[in-house]
Amino acid sequence: MEGTFVYGNFRAVYNFNSHYAGSPYHQGFTTPLGPCHYSIEMPLDDLVLGTENFNKVHAPGNGPFDDNTSQREQTAYWLARQLDLPWNYRRYVIMYVNGNRRGQVMEDSQTPGSDVVEQYFPDDADGDLYKLQPWFEFDDGSTGSTGFDNKSWCTLNNYVSAGVKKLARYRWNFLKRATQRTANDYSNVFQLTDTANALIGGDYTTNMDAIVDTEEWMRIFAVEHATGNWDSVGYQNSQNMYGYKPQRGKWTLFIWDYNIVLGNSGSHGPDGNNLFNISLNGQDQGAMSRFYSNPKFRRAYLRTFKELADGP
Repeated sequence: MEGTFVYGNFRAVYNFNSHYAGSPYHQGFTTPLGPCHYSIEMPLDDLVLGTENFNKVHAPGNGPFDDNTSQREQTAYWLARQLDLPWNYRRYVIMYVNGNRRGQVMEDSQTPGSDVVEQYFPDDADGDLYKLQPWFEFDDGSTGSTGFDNKSWCTLNNYVSAGVKKLARYRWNFLKRATQRTANDYSNVFQLTDTANALIGGDYTTNMDAIVDTEEWMRIFAVEHATGNWDSVGYQNSQNMYGYKPQRGKWTLFIWDYNIVLGNSGSHGPDGNNLFNISLNGQDQGAMSRFYSNPKFRRAYLRTFKELADGP
């Protein structure tokens, strides 16, 4: 669907293209006027804020428009920002479709991609970026939505076949979003999972610290737990995260889809839910359990809660 993009009161971009944006869990979009999210593609000769793609224009909340404050996700990212963690910029936008206003406001949500990598790693932006998500299988999709089965969350577990890393198994959970080499090179992921499963000789803590920004990882896991977002890597559902391995640096995480938070959409609250909950409904999470149980890494996790409690 074509449209017009108006930026402030001084610029209009005509003839952008748009379509629905969602996921297997968010695909019940029946008409452009139903509760949905959008992806907008600008003309390549008329970029806005240096990009041709606004993906996505998000209806606030986990389900479209189920956050009646339109502020929870922005507030959660503010907390991450106070902890000096990577965070996604969000702008309020007013969206009209066929003359009908979509909710009170929608949000232009920055999505981790090459621009985000260059923002946080200006001197090491040629590494590998992965979206950490479940392995989905789909049916033929004969109706407006497609049936699917979540076969596995994204874990750090060791998957081998005949003693060799099973590349096909990792593709589903570590989706390549940026690479300077072949998309078949998963050596960084294999090194990460070998290290996380203590399959490399030497001290586990030292080995993890050598390739993972362990302080950043634990700080992200802490702020996700503090805001109740169980739908994230390091928590109950291991998804909604990006991982970046610079060429010269350590594995870093980027939060994504941070909207089951602060008392909304079934988020966990201060009601006794275990701060060390990493359950995947019975799926083995051994490597992550080892990471959480390590004294050094657990101290980083607990320090972050103290920072959050004390305030900036």
